[in-house]
Amino acid sequence: MSKRVNFSRHIEVKWLDQVAEWVAQGYEKKELDELVDLMLQPSVSCKVNRGKTRNQLINLWSSRSDCIAHSFNQFAIDDVAKSDHPDFVLHWGLLIAKNNFFADVVRFIGRRGKYGESFSYAQVQKYIVELYGDTETVKRFRCAK
Repeated sequence: MSKRVNFSRHIEVKWLDQVAEWVAQGYEKKELDELVDLMLQPSVSCKVNRGKTRNQLINLWSSRSDCIAHSFNQFAIDDVAKSDHPDFVLHWGLLIAKNNFFADVVRFIGRRGKYGESFSYAQVQKYIVELYGDTETVKRFRCAK
């Protein structure tokens, strides 16, 4: 049986940055929902899709998570609070820690790199299709470069 991707929305870095800043400023869930909805309105016209995108953005930066230590999440939030601009590495670290799909992509790349092996984007795609199946979400990943 294939794994589930659990991440199916197009996400802009500027959205990640803004949500990280709002979380670091201490906004609560209800306020975040409203702010993120307003931020996404010009880009995501469908209310249902906007809600799904909002939830993925907020869940990434939410400190409530069973899959990572609270201290790791708090470190990321504290780092954003101290800096002028959120570091992309923090977004990427949280994506890897909270979502197996991203962890599997990085694991494949890391294993190949560890042994000095070169690899193509097509090999990463093939590996992900083997793990997750040839679903619509995986097809979108395969088109994103």
